[in-house]
Amino acid sequence: ATVADDSYQEICKRLAQQLNIIRPITVCFSDRIVSPISFGWLSPSILIPRKLNLEQFELVAAHELAHVQRLDWLINLFSQVVGAIFFFHPIYHFLNRKLVHLRERICDDWVIQLTGARKNYAQCLLDLVRHENRAIPLALALGRPSQLESRIDSILKHNRRLDLKPKPRLLMLATFLLLTCLPLLSMAQLMPLRTVQFSLFAQTPQESEEAANDVDKKSDEQKKLAEMKDKKVYKEDNSVRVLDPAEFIKSQENRLFSGPQTGEKLPPLKVTGITGEFAGKPLDIIAETGRKPLVLFLQDTNAVGVKGLVGASKLLLTIDAFQKKHSNVNIAEKSDQGFQIGVVFLADNLDALPEWAHNMIQKGIPNEVLIGISPDGREGPGSYGLNRNVAQTILVAKDGKVLHNFAFTQPMLYTDPYLLGAIAQVMEIEPATLEKWLNEEAMKKYKGDKLDEKPIAAKFAEIQKAIKNGKISKEEAAEWFEKLGIMWEEGEQLLKKTKDDAQMMDRREQYNNRNRVEVKSPETLKKSDENPLFSGPQPGEKLPPLMAKGINGETKDKTYDVIAKADGQLLVLFLQDESGLGLRGLVGISRLLVQIAGKSKQKMHIDVVFLGDTPDTLAKQASKIVPHVPSNVLLGISPDGREGPGSYGLNRSVAQTVIIAKDGKVLHNFAFTQPMLRPDPYVLGAVADAIGVKPPTLEKWLNPKIAIIEIKNPAKSEKTGKMLLNGNVVQFDELLTLLLNLPEEQKSMLI
Repeated sequence: ATVADDSYQEICKRLAQQLNIIRPITVCFSDRIVSPISFGWLSPSILIPRKLNLEQFELVAAHELAHVQRLDWLINLFSQVVGAIFFFHPIYHFLNRKLVHLRERICDDWVIQLTGARKNYAQCLLDLVRHENRAIPLALALGRPSQLESRIDSILKHNRRLDLKPKPRLLMLATFLLLTCLPLLSMAQLMPLRTVQFSLFAQTPQESEEAANDVDKKSDEQKKLAEMKDKKVYKEDNSVRVLDPAEFIKSQENRLFSGPQTGEKLPPLKVTGITGEFAGKPLDIIAETGRKPLVLFLQDTNAVGVKGLVGASKLLLTIDAFQKKHSNVNIAEKSDQGFQIGVVFLADNLDALPEWAHNMIQKGIPNEVLIGISPDGREGPGSYGLNRNVAQTILVAKDGKVLHNFAFTQPMLYTDPYLLGAIAQVMEIEPATLEKWLNEEAMKKYKGDKLDEKPIAAKFAEIQKAIKNGKISKEEAAEWFEKLGIMWEEGEQLLKKTKDDAQMMDRREQYNNRNRVEVKSPETLKKSDENPLFSGPQPGEKLPPLMAKGINGETKDKTYDVIAKADGQLLVLFLQDESGLGLRGLVGISRLLVQIAGKSKQKMHIDVVFLGDTPDTLAKQASKIVPHVPSNVLLGISPDGREGPGSYGLNRSVAQTVIIAKDGKVLHNFAFTQPMLRPDPYVLGAVADAIGVKPPTLEKWLNPKIAIIEIKNPAKSEKTGKMLLNGNVVQFDELLTLLLNLPEEQKSMLI
């Protein structure tokens, strides 16, 4: 076995913290297993097959960590020892199977509690069991084919209460097993123990395959029954339901309570904004809402919840726009129409919202939504009385008072129909009216004055497949075609056209769009940036000495002064943390800078100084990109920690500071709260200014015309064929010479 990558270890560490596991846990790859297993007590280990991706690993790691937290390995060890002695006793095997089944059910429920991904987990479990072919008796494996069908049924039941703690039934079975085995142990004759391999699986691999197939069959049967029950053989997957929120309360036998209840007044809610104009600023969401109704999400940083927020916010803003559009009030009063959406993340660590979540929120949720992090930790403000066991609390309020309260132990991935019903009540319309409008709006993307061919062709292909599989009749298909505004023949033509268009896409244009580099004047950024960030020496200031310990090139393991080494020549200096995003971005921009230096024939020093409180971790992270950056780009670590040298005045809230200097003085300074993943056009514009060329000229350097070779069939009268190179006809025997004489940037981009 080999130790797994850092990305796997980080996921395991995060989940272990959520389960309050303080023991060190190691994740390892193994080629000898096909299903994840855990073993060990003081220093547990999790073995996973190499084929397991990160998304699957998060699910199986939650299961195995639940075993670790419950000390199941010790229980399993005791059970195997007893089984080695009393392998002949039927009572032992009966009780042991019951214990294993209940233990796996509890760990499955922990996976659902931590991730909320029921369908993905069930599919992952099924895939692992299909490939299981060996037994490891003293380890706890995820994929157990025994009673597989009931486990997957249990995982997929949404209305079932999760069992996160041992039930009295489980404790009773464990006690009965102990009381049964002790007398038998005392009566047993001493005998030499033979080495016997015991499988934790109650079935052979062939029986496992049959069990897996049974689950597939039952799943298909349940789908057909559900379709017959609804009297709809074919149902649009994207349809939206809107239900009366009063029914939500009636349907809950053990209702959860979290936050202010119906009729109560909302206290002030102060947060630190993370998007839009309030990014990094204090904000009171209740005060900012004003006279509008408010839909407020208070939730943890669960990945499912973050993904669900993107879809929910878009849907709610669509409803908001609809209300404003159909309102009869004048333009001056329309600003008070609709409702405000607020999101507050609750976490004990204010930096708990991961980088990918920040990016998803910034790209997927419009700035009209007020988003912030509570400074009061996971519990939230005391005046709100939030329930820590609730992952997501949603409040619908008007005039400062709560109208509806929803508490979910698992955050929404899809917008809850009862929440939409509560919003319908705030808008003073019937739930059925809102549902009809939302589903009509969903169909508008297939209609309109201008025909959108791709969605219609995709929908036609979907209906065509449904007819072929017998899911819908031709009469029902005709109704769908009428909604799409096309005939069968037109659908076939559109489908063929979209396929042909995809195949005929110009490869050169596709390549250019993906790799094109932009260069913009830094003066444009200064004019457009209303609230600029400041970090490090500003333009016109002299650069103080900057000591660093090198980790590559001629300065490796040496302490040197970055500024003195530049000796007044052009210097492009990066000061940044060890963020993985920043490391990947450095590879791309460093290569571009070396290309610019070669083209301009000017001496350019490119230096990267990493800032952090743990130099060993910094060196380990930074060493990953050493093979990928040009050899003349020097990487070093500052001995002054995350703040950097005091003489530089760096901003701790800034992840990456880029300084362009010449003759020891700063020409341009850029501060990024998120490090660059792709080269920033304004930074490249500043480099262009420093070497004395205009941005369009530098952009042309970095985006050369691609050399295209097109082979032509030889003419009958000629001995050798011809080909086109950049539009010029050349003979085959001349090709090598011409290729060798191409500019370097074109050689690397030949198609």
